[in-house]
Amino acid sequence: MTSNKGKQIRGARSEAWTKRAIIGRVQLFLFLCVMEMALVIAYVCSFLIRPRSERSSDPGYTSAILVGSYESMGWIEAHVEPLRRACDPGRVGLVTSTYDDRLKGIEQFVPAGWARRVFGHSVARLLVLLRATIREHPDVIVGYHIMPNAIFSVIAGKCTGARTVYQMTSGPPQLIGGGYGCGNPIQRKMEFPSSLIERMLFRWVRRSDCVVVRGSTAKDFVQRNRLGSNCEIITAAINTRKFSPSVT
Repeated sequence: MTSNKGKQIRGARSEAWTKRAIIGRVQLFLFLCVMEMALVIAYVCSFLIRPRSERSSDPGYTSAILVGSYESMGWIEAHVEPLRRACDPGRVGLVTSTYDDRLKGIEQFVPAGWARRVFGHSVARLLVLLRATIREHPDVIVGYHIMPNAIFSVIAGKCTGARTVYQMTSGPPQLIGGGYGCGNPIQRKMEFPSSLIERMLFRWVRRSDCVVVRGSTAKDFVQRNRLGSNCEIITAAINTRKFSPSVT
């Protein structure tokens, strides 16, 4: 009797997981289809916005907009601060979900509360990014993680001709099988790999002007799948064989 109940419970759980996985796949597929349509609209709008090459600007002035979410100031110190110093005397903006008073010298573009409630966090972030891109005309837009920031970066870059960079923050698991094994809550809902979603994500990666990875294994993955000819390695750690504290 107990054995039969156990089988019924396992069967019910398996059925629930399957339903959840199917719903997750459908949601992600529809989201990517909507993003494809948004890219077409951005392409049409690009004819109404002057490309960056036609605008007068100081050759020494560089601006960048970063799109990402962060949970600690360590992420800011590792990713945003070096870019801010590299762009000096230019500007660096950050499109994120919430405003942070601790960020000094970095312009923050944050969706309004009503926009998040009406459109949802992701769509509201895309709208803010588009507004910031059209207003600021950045040289480069950097999206951290393929879902959805790198996709949003490609769409925004299409509007103004800005270069786009995809930061593969957690490596190939963001893309393999559609990213079912990564920590992103949208992709994690799939539970099982999807070759269709994987191919759709690959297409977005190829649209980026540059892919930044953390090591040689990820770079080999990018090159093997022909995801972009411009792939750079920026490690998440310090090579102590090359860099060490000075002895005083």
